[in-house]
Amino acid sequence: MPENQPLVSIITPTYNAAAYIAQCLESVQAQTYTHWEHLVIDDGSTDETAEIVARYAAEEPRIRLIRQENLGIGRLGEVYNRALAQARGELVAILEGDDWWHPEKLSEQVPHFEEPDVVFSFCRCFLTDPEGRPVALGPAKWPEEAALYNVPAGRAAHAMMGTDWLTFTVAVTVVMRRSALEAIGGFQSRPYMTYVDYATFMRMALEGRWAHSARPLAYWRRHERSETTNNFANILNGAYRWSAEFAEAHHAKLPIWDTEWGRLDLNWRRFQSVRCVAQALRYWDSGRKREAVKWMHRATQMEAGRAYDAALRLGYAMMQLGSSPMPLFRLLSRLRWRLPFTDDLSVLISEDLSPEEVVPLDLRRFATGYRPQWF
Repeated sequence: MPENQPLVSIITPTYNAAAYIAQCLESVQAQTYTHWEHLVIDDGSTDETAEIVARYAAEEPRIRLIRQENLGIGRLGEVYNRALAQARGELVAILEGDDWWHPEKLSEQVPHFEEPDVVFSFCRCFLTDPEGRPVALGPAKWPEEAALYNVPAGRAAHAMMGTDWLTFTVAVTVVMRRSALEAIGGFQSRPYMTYVDYATFMRMALEGRWAHSARPLAYWRRHERSETTNNFANILNGAYRWSAEFAEAHHAKLPIWDTEWGRLDLNWRRFQSVRCVAQALRYWDSGRKREAVKWMHRATQMEAGRAYDAALRLGYAMMQLGSSPMPLFRLLSRLRWRLPFTDDLSVLISEDLSPEEVVPLDLRRFATGYRPQWF
């Protein structure tokens, strides 16, 4: 590889991934773009993960193993930023220890950064089962073109704030310009989030133009120990809280129409109402009917739109009369009453929530008469 080609620092946080880490490492070694370094941060694994990485590193000097005592998923931002501090590359890529890449991934994405204003590149990926068999394509569809290219800066963040997408940039697909990543303070984390990609990528949307490949060049493995499998309700709760925090801090910079703020607000209100319904039905089925009625009442207070509000009030009335509203919601489902994010209500349930904590984002207050000049 010519010396003028940018060095890519690949960051791989991992914990107890002995079953998968070899495939991860070998997918990097198979890259047709060869100017890379691979930093593997083992977070105190109790299986053979570190030993496997050490064997590969002994034969491949571009692999560096960083071992540390276990910090846990709640301090993942520290793990990423420790690796970033030791990275030498101009570009930074993410590859977690149970995922892997197509051999041409870096060859296809690194040229995106020949344009000096491009700070972020991503592609599609395959979602796989534990054995690595593809089961879906992510994302299933793209958002608007302005979001894909992040033109003007902030349009990608607008898309990621919406319940239609949540994110369309999966971590295993992403390459970032290091200078832009450092300009936002490195990988972003919050105490209420056990992941760093959502907050980091939204902040990167304020830094410059994006590029993408429509080809699926990465593989995102889903298995019984993965965070998105075990903790989806709290992941969504974290995304919700971050969206509120991000909008509060950066709304003046975001190129968002007043009507778009209204649509974002309405969709989040619907999301919150559906979370309340999920909690209510769970308590009802377990015989805790008083708590169920409280949750259903909270759902009626979200101002989620005329049709939603009417359905929720009817469900609340049915509970007060001692009847389960489930037949009503089954009927609404057949009538295509769309649920944000998922049709499986169970994934929205969290033991950490009380009805009083479930509040709307109130994004409508950021509508200021703004009319983007780029339309």
